[in-house]
Amino acid sequence: MKNKKVAVQLGSTGEEAAESILGKNSSNISKDKGGTTFLQVVHGQADAAIGDETTVKKYVASNPSYKLKVIYDDKNFEPEYFGLMFTKNSKYRSTYNAALKKIIDNGEYTKIYEKWFGSKPSLDVIKSRP
Repeated sequence: MKNKKVAVQLGSTGEEAAESILGKNSSNISKDKGGTTFLQVVHGQADAAIGDETTVKKYVASNPSYKLKVIYDDKNFEPEYFGLMFTKNSKYRSTYNAALKKIIDNGEYTKIYEKWFGSKPSLDVIKSRP
């Protein structure tokens, strides 16, 4: 990505990654409040965009005429995981965790995940979280 224009969402981990590669104040990083990073690539205003895997994959699949390609860089981008947040002492947390454990154990979680994301979930990561 050196000497390339990279579009990122302002305040995202993609911004942090781009800054660590290109430099914090690099003029090659186009920071957007959200929503136009892919369009910058499509319209030639950026050479690449950094975003969440599921969003990037969906955009590329939904816009085949643009001939975009998803590139993975495990060296510079650590895996990220989404989660839910409950208020302190929420009565819903234990119910949610029990239901999640049930569908993980019976295989339903994997089926749902594969249907919507097209890949297998990292069950070991999920199970390691409190």
